[in-house]
Amino acid sequence: FFRGMLQTRLEKRWNTPLAILVSGLLFTAWHLPSRFLLANGVEGQAGDLASVLLGTGVPVFVIGCFFGWHWARYRNLPVLIIAHWAVDLLPSLSSFFGVSH
Repeated sequence: FFRGMLQTRLEKRWNTPLAILVSGLLFTAWHLPSRFLLANGVEGQAGDLASVLLGTGVPVFVIGCFFGWHWARYRNLPVLIIAHWAVDLLPSLSSFFGVSH
C-alpha cells in the first residue's frame, strides 16, 4: 500500500523526495500504536512514548525512507515485500532460537 498506491500518487501530486518523506512518516505512524501498547525491549517500553519513538520510530522511518527510495528508483514491489517480510521475520527468529539482543 505505502509504495504501490500511496507513494505513487504522492509523486504525481507533489514530487518524489516529498512523496518519500511523507510515505516514510505515514509508514512510521502505522507501526507506532502497537509498539506503544505492547513493546518491551529494543523497540521501547509500552506506555513510554519517548522510548517507542526512539526504539521503533527512528528505525522504521529510516527503513521506510529506504523502501520509498527503492520504490522510486526501481519500481520493484516484490523485492520490497520480501525485504519487509525479512525485516519482520528477524525478531521472531531470534526470539524462537533464544538469541538475546
